[in-house]
Amino acid sequence: MLMLKKFMIFLVLISFLLSLAAEDSLESEFNRIRELPEKQNLLSAYKSFYKANPDNFFGQMSLLETAKIHFLDRNYKETIKQLQKISHSDITEKEFWLAKAYLKNNNFEDAIISAQNYIFSAKDVTRIEAAYFFIAESYIQQRKFTRALNTLDFLRQSEFITNNIPLLHYKIGYCQEILGNTEEALQSYKKLKLEYPYHQYSY
Repeated sequence: MLMLKKFMIFLVLISFLLSLAAEDSLESEFNRIRELPEKQNLLSAYKSFYKANPDNFFGQMSLLETAKIHFLDRNYKETIKQLQKISHSDITEKEFWLAKAYLKNNNFEDAIISAQNYIFSAKDVTRIEAAYFFIAESYIQQRKFTRALNTLDFLRQSEFITNNIPLLHYKIGYCQEILGNTEEALQSYKKLKLEYPYHQYSY
């Protein structure tokens, strides 16, 4: 009985080591594909890699990389299509790119939902900041200026606003202006000009 237990433990250990080796091999192949210089070859390689490993983390990451390429080509519908295939729970970046693509494709409610999903699941402060701007812009495009202002005001008081403070002041001022809150709008615009006199939003 003792020998049988030892043998079973040995088999489990061997299986575990083989799975680690296989995962390392897939990661190496995925990284090799990322270095391909030609876009068409890159897309073809990602497609083949995903087809061979549809449920693997790196197989699913190939969908994310494919989606990014389509996004840069402004093919937002194909971007969304590729991102929606991703089911691996560790690929939280999916929701960030979905929010960007939905916003560009004028799917504003979907953009808000994806941005919120990203905020709740991710830890990248810079992208969380951007996700709040996606939400605010989606509300602005729907002319829901009070909701946009609430979102921007929450971001203003949060730990996430670090890189885009001029944009924040400008958007708050714009929403206040549209809502007829002239004094508040002027305060935001003056603060922007005072703190960032040479920034594009100040001009």
